[in-house]
Amino acid sequence: MFRCFFLLALLSGCAKCAVIPGELYMPSRASALGMHDRTIRDEDITGSSQWYKSIGPQYSRLQHEEGSSVWCPVGLLQPEDVQFPQIDLHNLPLVVLAGNFRQDS
Repeated sequence: MFRCFFLLALLSGCAKCAVIPGELYMPSRASALGMHDRTIRDEDITGSSQWYKSIGPQYSRLQHEEGSSVWCPVGLLQPEDVQFPQIDLHNLPLVVLAGNFRQDS
């Protein structure tokens, strides 16, 4: 089974945000970090592996048509496998929400 991943926007918030166990707290000053609008550049997005160049992690932006619009790690994955995308933010904002979408094919 191949697992392909789409990344959602990463959101940053204020430095004084409270963590409430079991609840999703979204600060009013949260803003997207740039996956969708390309503030985060392709060369800042890497992954633990990639199946082909056309499905590399730089193509994992939601609602974008270039490449295959998906990142697929190399090989058939097993439940114990660990594959991941990595995004260099160049500074250290407080990330309060991150998401992904998985497509099995």
